[in-house]
Amino acid sequence: MVINTLKAAIKSKKIITFQYEGLPRVVEPHMIAITDTGKWILKAFQTWAFESRNRPDWKFYSIPNIKDLIMMNKSFESKLDFEKNQLYIDKIIMQI
Repeated sequence: MVINTLKAAIKSKKIITFQYEGLPRVVEPHMIAITDTGKWILKAFQTWAFESRNRPDWKFYSIPNIKDLIMMNKSFESKLDFEKNQLYIDKIIMQI
């Protein structure tokens, strides 16, 4: 279910919210991938987090640790600084 929602959000460029490490996050999802160690990850631009020390920036999230995922009705534009190539990515499942 989480993977399907993430795919739909990437395809439609919709902002998502979820709980991660016990804290709320608001992100613009850009990529679902599998690392070279077999971990499923989400690469997203985090626009908001509960902690004030977390400024807007690119983040990686372990997909199994994403809880209470909601796709919002608000769209976003692809970021120009989105790096599609990552050294430790083994397989890209979906990306903008």
